[in-house]
Amino acid sequence: MLIDGRKEGAIASGQSESYTVTPGRHNIQVRLDWYKSEPLELDLVEGEEVRLECGPRTGISAELNAIVSPGGALYVKAADETVSGSQEGVWSKIVTLADQKLAEYSDAHTSEHQLETRRTGIHLFISYRREDSPDVCGRIYDRLIQQFGKEAVFKDIDSIPWPAYELFPMEQYRLLRMPHCTHSDFVMPMLSGRGCTFTCNFCYRMDKGFRPRSPESIVEEILYLKKEFNISYIAFSDELLMSSKQRTIEICESFLKANLNIKWDCNGRLNYATPEVLSVMKKAGCVFINYGIEAFDNDVLKKMQKALTINQINKGIEATLAAGISPGLNMLFGHIGDTRDSLNSAVDFLIKHDDGAQMRTIRPVTPYPGSPLYNYAIEKGLIKDIRDFYENKHLNSDLFAANFTELSEEELYSELSKANIRLMENYFENKKKLMVEQTQHLYSTRDASFRGFRQA
Repeated sequence: MLIDGRKEGAIASGQSESYTVTPGRHNIQVRLDWYKSEPLELDLVEGEEVRLECGPRTGISAELNAIVSPGGALYVKAADETVSGSQEGVWSKIVTLADQKLAEYSDAHTSEHQLETRRTGIHLFISYRREDSPDVCGRIYDRLIQQFGKEAVFKDIDSIPWPAYELFPMEQYRLLRMPHCTHSDFVMPMLSGRGCTFTCNFCYRMDKGFRPRSPESIVEEILYLKKEFNISYIAFSDELLMSSKQRTIEICESFLKANLNIKWDCNGRLNYATPEVLSVMKKAGCVFINYGIEAFDNDVLKKMQKALTINQINKGIEATLAAGISPGLNMLFGHIGDTRDSLNSAVDFLIKHDDGAQMRTIRPVTPYPGSPLYNYAIEKGLIKDIRDFYENKHLNSDLFAANFTELSEEELYSELSKANIRLMENYFENKKKLMVEQTQHLYSTRDASFRGFRQA
């Protein structure tokens, strides 16, 4: 039960609850599992009595819109007094035309949903078998598999409801720290899309293809987070916001048009890291781009199917730094073709371009099931099967699950150890210099704006 956008409680089978509301304008909304209704606006006057009915939206089952658009699957509307004793087969109406057997199932487990609104309080009467919903949902999933196949996905992800932010302790979640956020920033992760346009061979894909959100949808959610929770920094957590030059510019221009005035970071591709793109990203508030470089050797990059070259990497990182945006530099080791030289080249590159935004280490490449690299490992006898991978090989993501190089296992670990020690020594030496400079500045200038020493 949502009143004015806030969850006021939950109703168990056979129970009724009363929620006090004052005279005036209120929005009423109901939620059932992931289904919910659009808000109904009521202007309540003292002494007035309003009865409401909630249930499935007419016609949603015919096109499976209850699955595609759960945010509008239910309704709340004014009802006559005679409705108070009726019963609604809610589940049945939601899925009737999806599968006749589902309708028969739901009819046998009829649900009754009533709510009554008065000036003194809102009374919600619900009687239904909560334990039915997982079974019915499972049947809906089976029906989707039959009709659309195992790779059925939501094509229009703008229709997927936002996370139920109001149900979480946002005052705690927004304390997430990201590169270049200040102590006064409130940070929140978000998705700009799902999937990726590239096909790196070490990447396992939960679903194929790339499904972007519209810039308008992204802006709308950011505005909500700013208004309701004072979010000032968005951490885009999807695989790839920079899916093309055009899309990246469109998103940034929509941020500028809406005057969002926020900081944000994202995952990007150096293929698209041009001065033109990076300039508009900087203007739109981007402070950090996390790049999946993975190797600094053209032969290894080709074997990874990265669609990236050393020349593109150098130009893209230099352009990113020139634009005033901090680059995240991710590297892997242990792929087909990797050697001591390729590893040392990666370390030299990371140290050269380290701006202190994050501590960077190099991690082992892992052939996760579902990736082409996993199939290669099976073919070469490096892994027997999925059980062998999870029970014997993949014991820790910082340890090698398979050795694709010509180095021995001892050599592999020895080289990676030396590489990461170099990177950590460089990082902490730079942090030490920064802290010393900060201390000298504090006492030499009597800086009254100083707010305490922080752990590096």
